Amino acid sequence: MKKICIGLGIAFLVASQSEAKTWQVPSEVPTIKSAVEDSAQYGDTVLVAAGTYDTTSGESFPINMKNGVVLISEKGADSTIIDADSTARVITCEDVDSLTVISGFTITGGYANQFGGGIYCRNSSLTIVNNLILQNTAHTGPGGGETIGGGIYCYEGSPVIAYNSIQGNIARDWWQWTVSQGGGIASINSASLIKCNLIIGNLSLDALTPGMGGGIFISGNIPSIIYGNTIDSNATSSGGYGIEHGKGGGIYASSESLKITNNIIVNSMWGGGILCVSCSTITISHNDVWNNVNGDFINCPPDVGDTTWGTNRNGIPCDSFYNISRDPIFAVCGEDSFFLSQIDAGQLEQSPCVDAGNVSAESLGLHTYTTRIDSIADGGFVDIGYHYPWGIVIGIEETQSSKLKIQSLKVYPNPFNQFTVISYQLTAKYQNAECCIYDLSGRLVRAFNHLTNQQFNQIVWDRQDKSGKRVSSGIYFCVLETPDFKQIKKLVILK
Repeated sequence: MKKICIGLGIAFLVASQSEAKTWQVPSEVPTIKSAVEDSAQYGDTVLVAAGTYDTTSGESFPINMKNGVVLISEKGADSTIIDADSTARVITCEDVDSLTVISGFTITGGYANQFGGGIYCRNSSLTIVNNLILQNTAHTGPGGGETIGGGIYCYEGSPVIAYNSIQGNIARDWWQWTVSQGGGIASINSASLIKCNLIIGNLSLDALTPGMGGGIFISGNIPSIIYGNTIDSNATSSGGYGIEHGKGGGIYASSESLKITNNIIVNSMWGGGILCVSCSTITISHNDVWNNVNGDFINCPPDVGDTTWGTNRNGIPCDSFYNISRDPIFAVCGEDSFFLSQIDAGQLEQSPCVDAGNVSAESLGLHTYTTRIDSIADGGFVDIGYHYPWGIVIGIEETQSSKLKIQSLKVYPNPFNQFTVISYQLTAKYQNAECCIYDLSGRLVRAFNHLTNQQFNQIVWDRQDKSGKRVSSGIYFCVLETPDFKQIKKLVILK
């Protein structure tokens, strides 16, 4: 199975305190496990250099996340690999809060009994962001039992799962008349936010009974959201020695309080695109659900999937919730592309997913992200499916100035508590320079527009957002941009 490289992502929240420390692996602490479990304390960061971290390098598994610790890579998922080599689960998270982060790794080779081959979360509200979660397995060993969450398993809590590529993971049950659930992600009784991920080629496999939720399995009447994902070529087993089909190849949903919006759900093998169980009040809107074996919408609320209702703003037949069932037409741009074909970007066809979402891209924080191969940001109504967040990099790397269009960009003090001064100097004059502050989700916090056309400029930011409210501590990004360049600096606000 080919590896799908995730797009450039955004670094997430860190609990910063005056006494917080950054532990560097391997230059200061030899292994990730020892840095996280033995060295780091609440509010600390474990910063991991590029490399492969497996049993041959001294790692042992699982790595047990400590509450309030940020585990982050220097160079991103393509360069920083945590490989359990089928010895155990990769990462376990129990009772950790929302200041806990896992960002910028390839997480692979996990092999766990029953729950969470790649990442196991229980009673946890962490953020899992900018990772490639690849080829992990949850399995049932002797004695049987349910098998849940090949890639990620979440039970209770309120995790955020964003901007990851989740690919080739398996939930597999061989032993009893039990079930496998959630090849890619399983969320049980959790207030999960699953947004802007590529969920590709995962499998829920059961020898005797139908597998459930090849891409995502979600259950429990706790408000959860699945939006802006591209969910492609996931599968459930046929079960029952081939007599009964699997259930929910793309998404298996058993929740009255779930919203499924702005997703591409296509090419699921067995079990349909979206399968609903006891979901009379579920919200399913503005999705493209197409070419799924056994049907696109199964047991969904009345009128969902009835594309004879009318047309959407693009003139595409849709149901009364603006769901469509059309080939999304991905652009040909390398073997791992999930960009949308767009005539303005040079393709011959227009994807029906362009401008087909429920609200504006800006309102979702996606106006600096793109679905186009020419990297022009999404504007107007949001495009359906995954967005590549160009210009903001995985891990904590920052962009450098482009062709000396910008001579310097400095932020001092940084970290800061009350205010910071953003200074920049241009080598040429611009009429439309703009400086924006974004938070951990990519939401615009503050914009300084129409900057003075001078060689040297200073902006004082006093932690206030555009409504005058003081923002919380954590990581933010300062983005300085003109029509032909962009530079980004990370800002850290202390408590």
